[in-house]
Amino acid sequence: MEVITVTSQSLFDLSIQLGGHVEAVFALALENGLDITGEISAGTPVQAVNIWDRQTVDYYRVKNIKPATYTGQDVLTLTGIGYMIVEDNFIVG
Repeated sequence: MEVITVTSQSLFDLSIQLGGHVEAVFALALENGLDITGEISAGTPVQAVNIWDRQTVDYYRVKNIKPATYTGQDVLTLTGIGYMIVEDNFIVG
């Protein structure tokens, strides 16, 4: 089965939608030649893989749920003395 991605969908979103479990992400990446953490353009055809959890896949299909959580931004910003750079964000006065 092939699906077409929507805006802001990541491979992790697709792994839950198509495989029923986040662990399906590795099989999806291999099957489709995609980077696990990379951006997927809307309209990209993706070939589904083996289903890990049929109940979850059926739920998403019946409810027409297409998760799309990709923001393209780093969620975690490391701060504090251990991550400061002298003369950049740590000014010695």
